[in-house]
Amino acid sequence: MPKYREARIAKGLKQADISAALRPFGEYVPVPVISRYETGQSLPTPRQHEIMCKVLDSEELLSTQEVKFSFIRRVKPPVGPGTSIYRLTADLPRELADAEAPLAEKLKVCGYSTLVEWQLHNLRLLNRRYKKKKAALDGANIEDGKRIKATHSIGREEEKVNV
Repeated sequence: MPKYREARIAKGLKQADISAALRPFGEYVPVPVISRYETGQSLPTPRQHEIMCKVLDSEELLSTQEVKFSFIRRVKPPVGPGTSIYRLTADLPRELADAEAPLAEKLKVCGYSTLVEWQLHNLRLLNRRYKKKKAALDGANIEDGKRIKATHSIGREEEKVNV
């Protein structure tokens, strides 16, 4: 845990004094951020820590492990062509999406935790319907070189939906 507050109080300084002392070194750190450093909610950069140690005449304000931290930025996975993610964006009429109840509420009632889960379920249904229709067309009788349409098509009402 940082010891900035104890060192600052022992020196008789205010947080604003620490903030002002960092400015000549090219480091602008607002007073609320100094407070976050003191409570341990965030850590200063190694350069800021070094300057604060000089201002407060102390070298043991942080452990060496805390000082030598590295910035870790989360990298978004690539999406689009050539990746395993298909980016889907569609504009839907609000009166259709929010008919009878808000979309989020309808999703929860129907057992979907997220909109993506609902989309995945519907894509699986679409794939199943496509396979059945494709199989019906491919397996149709061919007489005189002409295809005959399948006598039965699968409609949306006939799909089984687990409730």
